[in-house]
Amino acid sequence: MDNCIFDGSSKERNEKNLNVEEEEMCRWDGSLVDVVKSSVLMKDTTISNSPEGGITMSGGALTVNDGRFENNNPSIEGLPSLRRNIICSDSGTLNAMSLKGGDGAFPNSSLWMLNDGCSFEGIASERDSSFFIPVLESVEAKEEADRMKLIFKGMLLVPCNLSFSVVKRKGEEKKIEKHDFDSNGFLSEREAEGSVAKDLMNSCGNEIEVSVHIIFGNAEPPSSTDPFVLKNRSESKTSGDDNVVKGGNLTSS
Repeated sequence: MDNCIFDGSSKERNEKNLNVEEEEMCRWDGSLVDVVKSSVLMKDTTISNSPEGGITMSGGALTVNDGRFENNNPSIEGLPSLRRNIICSDSGTLNAMSLKGGDGAFPNSSLWMLNDGCSFEGIASERDSSFFIPVLESVEAKEEADRMKLIFKGMLLVPCNLSFSVVKRKGEEKKIEKHDFDSNGFLSEREAEGSVAKDLMNSCGNEIEVSVHIIFGNAEPPSSTDPFVLKNRSESKTSGDDNVVKGGNLTSS
């Protein structure tokens, strides 16, 4: 398949809100191109403007050379960056050799290629996640009646297999607690909310550092963002009605 253009502009787009089911948001089928137990080479091929997805693979092998994926956007309100480029399942093999322009062509950008039991090679295998890579910019901690609310701000906070961890570090020792985000906690792709025990800071001595990470991807072990420090060593939580604790990035995880 050489020098082909697949355009889904004629497909109807229905704007959906952020409260659609995660299964509907993060998975798809019925794309513009289906590869079913076949061996396909796509060279200099463009797949664009398909809200239902660019390529669905089921088994087989697909090699993409000089591929362009643009605006395969499911149109979900609050998630303007979300794309559906390739989903691969049933032990297929995807080799994305090179991309040009469009989504995922620039360093550290997301490829929007979802691995559902396949072998990924090339560009997709070199990323922390072939689907999307979130960025954590800040975290605020606010005490509530019985919990401590954590407000995460960043980029690509997409509710597809995202969770967060709280790391308590004392010298070389550390304790990691994994948490799910609150139900309905994804406010947009720039902001999400989670909660932890109210005594998160108070239970830690001054010699203990507390940081948080966002965990993403379906690899084992999963990938995580750079940590954000909620409480430095030898510092105590600030006081007030809304106890907001701000930190900065660590140099290592």
